[in-house]
Amino acid sequence: MSVLLAGALLLALPAPPKASRVTLSEGRLHLARNQPVRLALNLVGAKPITWMGFEAHEGRLVAAVKLGRKTWVETDISDLIEEPTMSFIDDPWDIAFADYNHDGRLDFNVGKQCGSNNFCYWLFTIDPTGRVHLLPLPGAGNRPGFLWLGDDAYSTSQIELTTDGIAYSGYDPAQGGFRVRLRWDREAKAFIRVGKSLGGAEAGDKNHAP
Repeated sequence: MSVLLAGALLLALPAPPKASRVTLSEGRLHLARNQPVRLALNLVGAKPITWMGFEAHEGRLVAAVKLGRKTWVETDISDLIEEPTMSFIDDPWDIAFADYNHDGRLDFNVGKQCGSNNFCYWLFTIDPTGRVHLLPLPGAGNRPGFLWLGDDAYSTSQIELTTDGIAYSGYDPAQGGFRVRLRWDREAKAFIRVGKSLGGAEAGDKNHAP
């Protein structure tokens, strides 16, 4: 079908796909002894795309939390980590929970591919009102820090819990395998790097972790 307008032949092209809301994953947990919680990770303004040959969606990542019988509370994750658009392949995946900051409440992580060998992961905690907050990690510049970890899941279970924080491993093509240890500073309310091992030798902060 065509339309003749002002002497120009305009083809009637198909309308672009409409943006929508897509639920990526949902989990259930207890933040406290008698506080059931539902957590849903949604893409808002989601658009279908093809990513590396796979069907996928891209949009803004939003966390929705439901405490007991209360209404859902939403937090814009993309805004917290300064990633306006995130892409996820259309396959089911589970949210990994653990107490990363050792405060007695479960936290969670979300990641995306950021290199041929590793994913970048951010850590989040849920407060008593249902709002989600970023657990600060060491980073470079003004952007939020992340864990550069050798996994390919959108939420990883490969973050190790230590006595005072966490540890993780990855692979750097320039340096080889590495393992980084972070301590949770209760006063600063942030993770601080305390060591990095390269090739089995423990290194201090002079070896900047990715």
